[in-house]
Amino acid sequence: MTVSASNVHAGTPQIYLNNSPLRLLTSLPLEFDGKTFVPLKEIAPYLGADVALPNDLSSATLKWGLSQETTLDASDLYVRVGLVYVDLSKLVQILGARLQALDGKIYLYTTQAELKILSGIGDQLSFVFSQHVPYRLEQRGATLKLIFYNALTHRALPTLASRRIRSVQGEAQDLSMFAVTVYLNDAAEYDLSEFSTASGFSLWIRFGAVKLPSLPQPTVYPQQPQSTVWLDAHTTYNQSRVLTSGGIVRIHYLKVQDYRSNYWLQVGLPLAGIGTLSSLDDMTRAHGAFAAINANFFDPNSGHPVGLLVKDSFPVSQQYGQRAALLIDFLGKVNFANPTLQLSFKAFGKTLPIEGLNRPLKRDELVLYTSDYSKNIRSELPIRAVQVRSGKVIRVNDGYVASNDPGSMLLVASGSARSRLAGLRPADEVEVSYKLTPKPDLLLEAVSAGPMLIRDGQIILDPRAEGFTPQFATMKAARSAVGVTPNGDLILLIALRGDGSVGADLTTLAQIMSQLGAQDAMALDGGGSSGLAFHKGISLETVGGDRPIAAALMLLPKK
Repeated sequence: MTVSASNVHAGTPQIYLNNSPLRLLTSLPLEFDGKTFVPLKEIAPYLGADVALPNDLSSATLKWGLSQETTLDASDLYVRVGLVYVDLSKLVQILGARLQALDGKIYLYTTQAELKILSGIGDQLSFVFSQHVPYRLEQRGATLKLIFYNALTHRALPTLASRRIRSVQGEAQDLSMFAVTVYLNDAAEYDLSEFSTASGFSLWIRFGAVKLPSLPQPTVYPQQPQSTVWLDAHTTYNQSRVLTSGGIVRIHYLKVQDYRSNYWLQVGLPLAGIGTLSSLDDMTRAHGAFAAINANFFDPNSGHPVGLLVKDSFPVSQQYGQRAALLIDFLGKVNFANPTLQLSFKAFGKTLPIEGLNRPLKRDELVLYTSDYSKNIRSELPIRAVQVRSGKVIRVNDGYVASNDPGSMLLVASGSARSRLAGLRPADEVEVSYKLTPKPDLLLEAVSAGPMLIRDGQIILDPRAEGFTPQFATMKAARSAVGVTPNGDLILLIALRGDGSVGADLTTLAQIMSQLGAQDAMALDGGGSSGLAFHKGISLETVGGDRPIAAALMLLPKK
């Protein structure tokens, strides 16, 4: 915006914020063409917004509220002596504040963010506000001061103490500012993590080097004890009550130290096969597992799993969209990815696509059925079924019903897709293959549910990108999750709903997994499916839902 210096008047009018006089430090307000311009970088935090400016000052990005964001271009801004100014009335309108001009003064009124939670455990301090909060930090030796703009608290601060945190004090300041002073036992570097969700704004501060305690603890009420029981020399069973903005969430989790040295991590299916359901404890017993947790989503009416399943190096259930998956190689190493799956078969020198895997057959498509599939294949349209064993056709059937045998694969096509199987006869060679992208070397097993919660130590939750609705992401429910720590420990966790537990949304689930030390973590199916089974001595104990499920993630002892 081009403004003539002769038309700009500085120093008027006086601005009040929530009835307190606002004293701008960088520059006075400017008046031009009957409008009041204010320094954007300075005043925006008082209205609850953060500002990002490029080097050329040609635009400005505002971030405020519950994950709201907008960009102002050059026509909205006035640059003077290296400072960026904006029309105050436009800024107030964008941010949802109120403006009133009276007797040559301007009164601004904003909705302040409320501090919902302040908690500390170990080397970490966590803040949760009702909406986005601009802040600044000042560190002097072993004292860290945080000033939050447009924020308040109605609660007395809890008494916090840990290995590094000696005490925490808070005080309200003028102009809707709230300050927290953290007194540390010794001066320490710190790392910050912040994120906004539909439920509020969170800020985490970790002091010093990140060290994982031998018995990690989530944020808890001081009055609520945590129970930890050693199940064997490598595994602890932990119970805790976690304080969240919505109330207490009861969690149960296993932490398995260096799981690859002592256990195989494998997919568990009902003994009757894909398309049937079984309780978690029945599957755990049937497979001789030490522990297990529910895995994929599934269709409760048909019993078919939803999402990728790989068993013994071959897929037995199809990927759903780009949802997160846990991939296990022959050495037991875990990778997390959002893979895509392509199925095909090769015959007579041609490679042809396969649309489906171990699910009901639809019109004019070709579906592959492995020997894990438990049901007969039926269609109202004529079908052609080609049975393959060890890379050769052993039988070809035409009709409306098909079934498979153990150790075989079945290619079944309906309607026009039958042409892809035309000409195949017993003894013909057929190669069925798949392409998983990305695919780790020597892939052995995989489960898929999602969404991804944490990757490389950072919360990356993006439910919409993985095909989940906002309602699913934000509702309080029982949840399950799997994660691994930087030093190779495995975490299997369920958050309960009911009996004093409010349940968790996906953001809360990610926060809990992060506080337990997960470097990478993924959500699993939740609700009535959330269950955890483990051996405690000679008895098998289960926690959580008892609804029959389609797949599990299991720990089998190596010895």
